[in-house]
Amino acid sequence: MAKRWPRKPKLNYPTRCRLKENNGQAPILATILVGGDPASATYVKMKQNACKRVGMDSIAVEMAEETSTEQLAGKDCRAQQQPNCHGILLQHPVPAQIDERACFDAIALAKDVDGVPVSALGVWP
Repeated sequence: MAKRWPRKPKLNYPTRCRLKENNGQAPILATILVGGDPASATYVKMKQNACKRVGMDSIAVEMAEETSTEQLAGKDCRAQQQPNCHGILLQHPVPAQIDERACFDAIALAKDVDGVPVSALGVWP
C-alpha cells in the first residue's frame, strides 16, 4: 500500500512574504516568453499566478517565434530600465536562432530571478 504524504498547510502568503515596499508598491516580475511552446507558456502562466497569490504584480512580455537575439536582448534591457520592474524571468528554451546565453547575460544581476546569467555564478545574497 502506498504511503500517503501529508498535505502542506496553506500559508498566509502576504503575511509570510511582506512584499510591499516602503512606497507601498508591490514588486513586479516581468516574464518574457518567446515563441509558442505550450509547456513554456504554462510555466510562465504558473509564475504569473504565483505572483498574484503572494501579492506581486507581473508583466507578460510575449515575443514571436522569429525574434532575434538582438530583439530579445533589447526587450530584456527595456524591462531592466523600468524602475517599477523588480525582476525578470526569461523563459527558456528560446527558439534555436537566439543566442540564449547572450540574452540571459543581458539581464542585470539585481533583476535576475533565475540565477542563470554568468555574472550570477557563485554569487549568493
